[in-house]
This record gives sequence, C-alpha cells and structure tokens, in this order.
Amino acid sequence: MVDFISKKLSGENIFSAIANGNTNKYAPFKACCFTNILGITSPIKSIKNVTPISKKNGEEVSIYADTDSLFVSFEPAIQHCDWKNLILNQIDSISKSFIFLERRQETKISNSNCLGHFRSVDDLKEFLTDNKPELIIVDGYFAKDRSLTSKDVQDLIKDIEIQWNWDNELDLIHGMDAFRYGGYFKKCLEEYAGSYGVKNREDFELERVSESIINLAKKKYIQ
Repeated sequence: MVDFISKKLSGENIFSAIANGNTNKYAPFKACCFTNILGITSPIKSIKNVTPISKKNGEEVSIYADTDSLFVSFEPAIQHCDWKNLILNQIDSISKSFIFLERRQETKISNSNCLGHFRSVDDLKEFLTDNKPELIIVDGYFAKDRSLTSKDVQDLIKDIEIQWNWDNELDLIHGMDAFRYGGYFKKCLEEYAGSYGVKNREDFELERVSESIINLAKKKYIQ
C-alpha cells in the first residue's frame, strides 16, 4: 500500500494535471479532481500559471509513509503556481452580482455589484434564504468548515457560482487537501483494497500542518 501511494504521488507533473483538470493521463485522479466540499464540478479556478514539479530538482511531494500515516510536503505545490489573492485583487471589476464570505479581515469593496459581506456561514445562510447572487466568493479560511457541507447550505448554493480566494499558505494547504490530496489518497486506498477484492476501511485525514520536520527514524521525528 505504501509503495503504491508514494509512486503515484511522485509521478510526472501530477499537480499540474489535477489543478488544470487535465486528468486523462492520470486516470486515478478523476475522482478527486471533481470533488470538493461545496459540490462544485470544476477544477479550482482561483489558482493559475501552474508549472511542473520536478523530482529531478529534489522537489519531493511524498516525504514519508508507513502503514497508517503519511508526511506530505505542500511546499512544491505552493511554489509552482500563482494563488495569493487572485480573486480579491480583481474584486472591484467583477460584473456579476456577488457576496463575499470572509473571516480574518473585512476587505473594503467599492464594487456596486457586491450585495453583502459576511463573516459566518450562519449569516450567509440567512441572506441566501431570500436572495440569490450570481457569485459567492469564499475566503480560504472556510475550506475546512464542515457546516458548508450541510444539506441546507448545499440547497441554497447549488445554482450559484463559487470562487475561492486564498489569502495565506495555511488556508491554501487546507484547500489543496480538501479539493485534491484527500480525494486522491482515498482513491488510491480504494484501488489498492479493490485489487485484493475487499472494501477499503482506511482513510487519511490531515492531522497537523507543520512548518518543518526532521525525520530521525521510523515513528521518530522532530517538528
């Protein structure tokens, strides 16, 4: 299982393929490429200029794996695309009616097409009960907010375009895990279990984000 995951993850230009939705060459990625917490069936639009990750240059994605854990570096993915505030930087030129769900700060918006600025999912739900903007811009802070997956929220946003804005690296990491990495690992485990004719009972979840780590030995590390 470990060998299978590490080989798949360190394959040629995987991040470029899944970020741009070009998954014909990487069939195992189709499931995760079109799955995310808001039910959007399209690749992430709020990153651009994705370039290949080169293992030859020492850019490792799969760092360490054993039977029940993985240490994955997000740094290559962060460095190989433009992602910071791409939506926010053009917010005053958006021609559609939109609302903004933002947590850590309150961005000043002069665009008259902005119908509201919300700090919580509950406030967003209350507004959407009687209003329907063409676009919802969501701050990356909410990438791991489970309340966004509730049926009542899904029903309210099902016909509305969603765009994500990534303000910092931690939010982007959570977004990549929610939209790409998590689904990929699950797909790998399901395929591995299927090869033995059994159902997969395992699932990898993002447990911790560390700025750096030193591996001393198996199961022994400093972070």
